[in-house]
Amino acid sequence: MISDKAKTLMMRYYWPGNVRELKNIVERLVVLKGKGVILPEDLPGRLKTWKLHTTQEPEITEKGICLSSAVTEFEKALILKSLEKTEWVKNKAAKLLHLKRTTLVEKIKRHHLQQMSA
Repeated sequence: MISDKAKTLMMRYYWPGNVRELKNIVERLVVLKGKGVILPEDLPGRLKTWKLHTTQEPEITEKGICLSSAVTEFEKALILKSLEKTEWVKNKAAKLLHLKRTTLVEKIKRHHLQQMSA
C-alpha cells in the first residue's frame, strides 16, 4: 500500500524514463520496504525534491527531447497547479487557465488527474 502523500509525490514527478522508470521504482520500493505502507521517506530523493515542471526548464540532452511529451507534462503541471490553488473547484481553475469548464474536465480525464485526500 502507498500513502496518499507518497502517491502525490509520485504523480507530480516528471518520469523522464516513463513506464520503465516507474516500474523499477515500484519494484525497488516493494523489495526494500517488505511490509507496511510506503511513505514519502521511502521514495528516492529525486521524487521527494521534485518541483512542478512549470518551474523548471526542460533539459535538451544530446539525444534530444520529445516536444510532445514536454508540452503534455507542462500542461498537466499547470492544470494540477490551478486545481490545487482553487482547492479543486473546477470552475475557478478553468477561469485561471482561461478555459471552458468542460475543456478543463476533459483535460483532467486525459491526464488521469485526481484529488488526493490529505
